[in-house]
Amino acid sequence: MAKEISWDLREQAEELYLFEGKTHEEIAGITGIAVQTLKGWSVDGGWSDKRREYRQQITEIRRDTVRLRSGLLKQALNSLNPQHVYAFTNIEQMAVKAAKEEFPVIQFNDPIIIKTPEDAIDALQDLVEKKLNIMLVQPGAINLAKIKEIKQAQELIDKMKEKYKPAKEITESATEEDKKRLIDEVDKILGVR
Repeated sequence: MAKEISWDLREQAEELYLFEGKTHEEIAGITGIAVQTLKGWSVDGGWSDKRREYRQQITEIRRDTVRLRSGLLKQALNSLNPQHVYAFTNIEQMAVKAAKEEFPVIQFNDPIIIKTPEDAIDALQDLVEKKLNIMLVQPGAINLAKIKEIKQAQELIDKMKEKYKPAKEITESATEEDKKRLIDEVDKILGVR
């Protein structure tokens, strides 16, 4: 006789599929439920349709939120009514807070010491990987502009790897132009300039 699975566990599996976008295999790893059982529940419960509907609703909410923010800003600017300005600033504060939660700032625990072009390349590669991991963990964070940004950063890193194949320390022997070019490239990737 098969082991009975609690409704709580079944609901957890459905929520992981619908709201977190997990695959049947990932859910099986988390819950210990067989993949075939999950696929059966998915078909019986219409999980794919529910997931699609959920994602459409999330997209509509985001779109409507942008429209609301835009409308409140226009209203506040046109009227200069303190209540309209207050409403707009409150919703902007909530949007900023939500953005920080959805797209956390990448922080380094220790300062990065860059003495050679290879150090700069390694630091940039690490940063690009961290940004990419954040995007992959949070599907809502992925958009075409961010993908292009990652691609451009990786292309720059590849060019730097090619250019600085032989290690060349940035010392008194390096030209000021070499130092400036490297610093400019690092600043551009890190978004300092």
